[in-house]
Amino acid sequence: MDGAPAGSRQPGFTLLEILVVVALIGIVLAFVGLNLDPDPTAKLRTEAERMVLVLQSAQEEAILQGVMIAVALGRDGYAFHQFRGGNKMAAVEGDDLLRPRRLPFGIEISRADVEGLPESDDPWILLYPSGQLTPFRVTLSQGDYRRQIEGGLTGRIRTLPSNDLSEPG
Repeated sequence: MDGAPAGSRQPGFTLLEILVVVALIGIVLAFVGLNLDPDPTAKLRTEAERMVLVLQSAQEEAILQGVMIAVALGRDGYAFHQFRGGNKMAAVEGDDLLRPRRLPFGIEISRADVEGLPESDDPWILLYPSGQLTPFRVTLSQGDYRRQIEGGLTGRIRTLPSNDLSEPG
């Protein structure tokens, strides 16, 4: 007898077993895909919150040092300057907190409105030793998504809720 006894199974997998394994792999890949593609606005929201914290820290630094700090806004980032002797302004050096900041790839400052200044390519925000600042509204953009940061004369700096993104009049 050279064959298997009649009615015995051949080694291997049934079609049902293969379908179950394929379905499980599909479910696992779906969960992995969801985790790899987070909320598309998360990066923008995180960067806006980071910018608020950095500006608030710079504001506290201006109060503690008793100096005026200027924040130069560019399309791809922002940098800090201090007034030294009259109207002379110099970039802050050797300070990890007030180092120039570059926005992450894909995020840019698409609009910056600073009260009392004409619209320009590189506006400035002034942080006074009194805790006050020039009122401003900065719009960070990532593709079609926007997030705004607002500073008021009283010194409050905050991100605006997503449903309050009207452009200033």
